[in-house]
Amino acid sequence: VLVESHDAEAFSRALDYLIGNQELRERMGERGREFVAQNYSVERLMADVLSLYEELLSPAGRRDVSRAGSPGTNQNISRAAGAARLKGD
Repeated sequence: VLVESHDAEAFSRALDYLIGNQELRERMGERGREFVAQNYSVERLMADVLSLYEELLSPAGRRDVSRAGSPGTNQNISRAAGAARLKGD
């Protein structure tokens, strides 16, 4: 369900619609769970961390890290930080 930002009336109508439509709420919940299971599983996070380590340990990866702001580096650091937080939980 999408509404324009800063449109309280549209947001209110969307909530009313969801409140009155149990089947839609259930479908949205199921799809949300499927998305999280596919994209945020421990196995997926560990594969991403392994891929990051392999990239950073490669000669090309070491050069990328030395360039502040290189396109893939910040994303990879964020992935590693997220995996580290998960491990600490």
